[in-house]
Amino acid sequence: MLSQSATSRKAFTLPELLVTMAVLVAVLALAVPAVMYLRRSQNTASAGNRVSASLAQAQMAATVMKTIRGLALTRSNNLPPNAPSTWYDQLEEVELRWLRLPESGALGWLEYPGLVNTTANRMVYHSRVASLYRWSGNARQPDILTQKNPPLYDPQVAQQSGEFPLYLELTGQAQSRLIVGLPPTNAPAPITPPNVAKPNLPPPDENQHWIWDVSSPGNGWQTPQTNEQAVLQGHQVLLSRGLRQLYLNPPNPTNHLLYNYQILSLCPMPTNYQPGTMPPQFQPQRWTLRSPLAVDLSRSIPNQYPSPPTYYPAGTPIIVFAENRSVAIPGSAYLGGKTLNGWVVLWVGWYEETAGNLVMQPQNSVLVGIQVRTGRIATFPVNLNRALGDHYHYVRVASAN
Repeated sequence: MLSQSATSRKAFTLPELLVTMAVLVAVLALAVPAVMYLRRSQNTASAGNRVSASLAQAQMAATVMKTIRGLALTRSNNLPPNAPSTWYDQLEEVELRWLRLPESGALGWLEYPGLVNTTANRMVYHSRVASLYRWSGNARQPDILTQKNPPLYDPQVAQQSGEFPLYLELTGQAQSRLIVGLPPTNAPAPITPPNVAKPNLPPPDENQHWIWDVSSPGNGWQTPQTNEQAVLQGHQVLLSRGLRQLYLNPPNPTNHLLYNYQILSLCPMPTNYQPGTMPPQFQPQRWTLRSPLAVDLSRSIPNQYPSPPTYYPAGTPIIVFAENRSVAIPGSAYLGGKTLNGWVVLWVGWYEETAGNLVMQPQNSVLVGIQVRTGRIATFPVNLNRALGDHYHYVRVASAN
């Protein structure tokens, strides 16, 4: 019977151990930057998703609740003191809920379409004009907007932004319109309605201008003459679009119906809110991006916003959705020529300190886009291939599809 000799296993020699350690060190040297890059990429993508989700939540609230809701970009204490002033790391809800008219306890009524004189010396019912009245006993009187104290809007704000941050909402209906014109201080006195037939049908298309000439009511709704504009009286407002229903007959003031309209403005609740300085009926949610992540407004499109500085610093980015998901604020009058093929774009990225300065590299950033007309929200990579074009190439590709 053959015997099997026992063999002893040799241990690692010193050269083998040194080689193994060198390989491990090399692998770790390669792995650590890769892990850090992956972590940075994941956090950047997560920040883009957070911004997209916050916008989508505000948009859904506007659609479901039939209100005007959106987000303001603000700065938290997480941002370093040397962060550029155009960087924001906090998203804060804003809502159209500050009631401006009718005043508390007032009996008001909106009549639509409004009867106006035009620059073509015609008396017409105008599809984008609404007339506001209030009751004094059993008498209905025009509610003169130019005599309000405090005024409905700050003229300096209107001059800076090019639009009025005021909305008209019809009570009990899913209709709201941006007010794009208020009467001037020298507005003409209210005119007496003529004894002729009034419009009995809503305008054919709420997105176009229409007039109903009182001198020829049988012709119905017609398009105005070239450059023919409504001359607002002191109790009238100009709307961004026509309404889908008519309000021609005022109610009996004894039927206890207070009003059929409201004029509201944005009611944000900033972090420096002081009790008693503004209506405390809206408590917003706030989302803070994890440091070191931020939105860079200087590389966003547009890179300036016309937000009213009533509650926030002038130029604070505010994006507000209407009930049909479209972007309501900034208005189309401001955004004309300032979007990227109809997209509002937010640049979201990871920043780091280099030579004492905070830097946000394109490779550490993503783009969050909002389609103004449809309200579509999407996240895009930043293009790093110069052969394809600038950093916003993929947003342009989405616009073409």
